[in-house]
Amino acid sequence: MAVREASQTIYECCICLSLPGEAVHQCRNGHLFCSTCLQQHRESDSSNRTKCPTCRVALGSAGIRCISAEHAIAIMPSACAHCAAPMTRGEVAAHEARCPKAPVKCASGGCTWEGPRKEVERHEQDCVHLVCSRLRDELKELERKHQREQARNEDSSVSQHCMHAYRDCARHPPGAGFRVELVLPDADVQSVFSLKPGRAASKRWDRLLCLVPGPAGTAWAGGCCPVLVQYGPDLLKPPVCKVPPREGPHEAPRPYFYNAETGPDLQCPVAFMHSNVYPCGTVCLTTLIEKSGWHPSLTLAEVSNST
Repeated sequence: MAVREASQTIYECCICLSLPGEAVHQCRNGHLFCSTCLQQHRESDSSNRTKCPTCRVALGSAGIRCISAEHAIAIMPSACAHCAAPMTRGEVAAHEARCPKAPVKCASGGCTWEGPRKEVERHEQDCVHLVCSRLRDELKELERKHQREQARNEDSSVSQHCMHAYRDCARHPPGAGFRVELVLPDADVQSVFSLKPGRAASKRWDRLLCLVPGPAGTAWAGGCCPVLVQYGPDLLKPPVCKVPPREGPHEAPRPYFYNAETGPDLQCPVAFMHSNVYPCGTVCLTTLIEKSGWHPSLTLAEVSNST
């Protein structure tokens, strides 16, 4: 810390020998210290760091604040270091923070301009760094706005497509006993259908729950199979259809896909014992394969009839 010029008053700091410009502390005998000088004295390696450097009296752990000295120093006459305007010492700090002649730097980190505060506004209007930064921020905001509008339009298109498929299937079911329900956008169905693990709640209607009745004359007669239909953002692609990851009550043993060479595959639980259902639960139909039998004009009822 640079030593300041002594002021030779009764309020000068006993360590730096100048008028304190901040909080003032004192020992029990009345010797004054700047708060910064006192802290540096306490943190020094000196054996007397816990004593007053003048009278060697113990300073104590908290220190003694001298409010009267602070008020007396604040009303002393002074002047601004930049414009030489007369004022008291207590007014200097607030004035210099807004003094038009005080030196300031450009707000841009890449610009080296430095000048009086009264000229900084004119400089920043023409500063190449700030102009480019403003243009970049405007372009980023336009991009974010475009992305938000695109997301809203995408959500609207998917929701409309999902609603249309729901109404069409509800009015013209593919068979007796077939039912279809809308899944709420924020519904958590991952415990039943794991389409995308960790998938956040959607803001659009993009899922349908189809209850497909079991064919008469089979072991499935009288029951129904729930199928979750997920529409993606690309409406030209087929929806993803999945069945529950396992059958029976939750406490039932969980079957796994069995490999003749390696035994049961614990990473691949059996979802539904059907020739058109993969072990992971995804429904496999020719009409649901993009490059085989799928066409965007196919309705959900037509896909269900293909089974």
